[in-house]
Amino acid sequence: MLESSSRNSMKTGKHYGLVLLLFSLLLSLSFMGQSTLFISAPISSAQSSSPSTPNCPANSVLKFVMYGGAPNSVNLLTASVESSFVTLRFMYLGTYPSPYPNGTLDWNDSILSSISSNPNYTRWTFDLKPNVTWSNGQRVTPQDILGTYSSNFALNASFDFLGIHNEVTNVSAVNSTAVVFNLNAPDAHFAERTSDLLFTPVLPQQFRQNGPGYNGYNAVDVADGPFYLTNYSAGETQAVLYRNPYYKPLPKVCEIIESFVESDSQVPTYLSAGSVDLGILEPSSAKSVLSNSNIHLLPEKGLFITGLFYNVSAYPYNMTQFRQALAYGINQTNIDQQAYNGYITNAYTAEGGVPPFATSTYNANQQNYSYNSSKAVALLKSIGITKGSDGLMHYPNGTEVSLTLWVDNTYTSVVLAAGIIQNDLQSLGIKITPQVTSASAIIGDTYANTNNINHAMILYQSGAPIFGDPYADALPAYQILDPFNPYPSWEGPVNSTAQLQYQSNFSAIVATGNPAQEAHYLNNIQNLNSQNLPILVLGYPDLIWGYNTQRWTNWPNSSLMIAPFGRWVGYDLATLAPASGTSSTTASISSSLSATTSSGVSSSGTGTTATTSSSASGSQTLILVIGIVIIVIILAAAFALIRRRRT
Repeated sequence: MLESSSRNSMKTGKHYGLVLLLFSLLLSLSFMGQSTLFISAPISSAQSSSPSTPNCPANSVLKFVMYGGAPNSVNLLTASVESSFVTLRFMYLGTYPSPYPNGTLDWNDSILSSISSNPNYTRWTFDLKPNVTWSNGQRVTPQDILGTYSSNFALNASFDFLGIHNEVTNVSAVNSTAVVFNLNAPDAHFAERTSDLLFTPVLPQQFRQNGPGYNGYNAVDVADGPFYLTNYSAGETQAVLYRNPYYKPLPKVCEIIESFVESDSQVPTYLSAGSVDLGILEPSSAKSVLSNSNIHLLPEKGLFITGLFYNVSAYPYNMTQFRQALAYGINQTNIDQQAYNGYITNAYTAEGGVPPFATSTYNANQQNYSYNSSKAVALLKSIGITKGSDGLMHYPNGTEVSLTLWVDNTYTSVVLAAGIIQNDLQSLGIKITPQVTSASAIIGDTYANTNNINHAMILYQSGAPIFGDPYADALPAYQILDPFNPYPSWEGPVNSTAQLQYQSNFSAIVATGNPAQEAHYLNNIQNLNSQNLPILVLGYPDLIWGYNTQRWTNWPNSSLMIAPFGRWVGYDLATLAPASGTSSTTASISSSLSATTSSGVSSSGTGTTATTSSSASGSQTLILVIGIVIIVIILAAAFALIRRRRT
């Protein structure tokens, strides 16, 4: 009986649905007859994903482009691609201030006015600045800190990759601006470890309520930095950010259209054509944009580390002489000039892991290297590896020395460097088989040891160094520089003298916040790194910004590096000003990107639309919008009735 009743209801629903559907079609024809604008506008205008903003002049839109593909999250607990980190720098201030290479701190990047601890570093107090405000008008409060560093979010054991939840016994707000963390053991660098330098920024309740794995997509992401993200969807090649009206100084940039392209070769094209105002450039192609007199370059020194990663517990990499032979056998000067176009700091005098321009932490008395094939051959001979009559190096048992080199293809410069490495080592008699693939594939392979990758070399460029902070500079690469499956030990075999010395010095840094003591222990670690080469640093590449002065002025002129991707996407962008007399519009800039979809840029961003300024056209558009809304409602009701299923 119930089934029969349901069938009758379904039939009735279909009848009503068909009537409504017919009515909606007639109504749509009526509106189409009244509005030629609707049927003549390009498709790209109907697909525009950039919401309009009131009070945003046409010349206050900044166009930004970077390579490497779309972001995978705007949550540092889950983000793993550089476009994610850049977008996050637009949005969130940190807790611990960003360090300059000379050791001074930039408090503009922090929501805190001060950080203090008791003498044994078991009680930490974070004091909020009084006027930091989320983009929805709510103040940043101690509750935001408590909510971020809780088991419901950042201190969730499944997402707390630094293990901070194991040392925090309780967190409490002691007044309207201060939060106290009590620890179960001393931690002199708790403030750095909890900040976005290594962990996560403080996030608003609207974000935290979705849990620690939330990627921040399909929402208006409330932010305390100069800009906030709106309704970004996974995989989209454009993101739109609006200025935080409560950020000080108030950005003159009202809207940022951030475009993500797959290939680094696309960025110079857009910059040179004037389609974008700001972009991140590959060193190999950076100078190509200078033919446009409005384009200028600003390299931020040493925001990356490029190096050879290998398992120091696996033969032949477990022999210090073999690793040193690699250092002498690879021509870093050729890599500097031919692969990086000079936008890199040579690592021959900085194999300790800190470049010379990081004046507060660099050790000038470490072991130095140079390109010297004779020294490389002598070191190999000292461990029984000699060249045979076939011109190839052989292990003591007579087997050819044949190594696999896995190469991250994210950066053109890295692929070019791989060719130089292959040629240099093969000239020594070492056979090299390169395997060029994506960073994500390499990362996954290290966890599964696919193709025995953990017994090979990996050429990788990391954007994670934080020079100027002794704790970060002392960390082993697998904790800060690379996302690979960690090797069993750092300096050498697990119980080797070098490994034990490293652990002793690192423990000493962890236990002190005294700058002089930190410098002493970090100098020791740099000596160990330069002698034992747990990774072979091939250079410290610059992050190169290309910017256009045609539409925007007051660009920063400092090349001092701070945290990854620097203040460019934070405080400094907030101080840009529109160039006098500019009349650029969002549509004109976006259309040039939309027209190049074959190069990997989405056409679903914005496009040029047919518009008119007459009041009649405005009324016509309003009627059209109302009509479309009615049609959509009727169509939805009709299809709901037609498609309704019995329960």
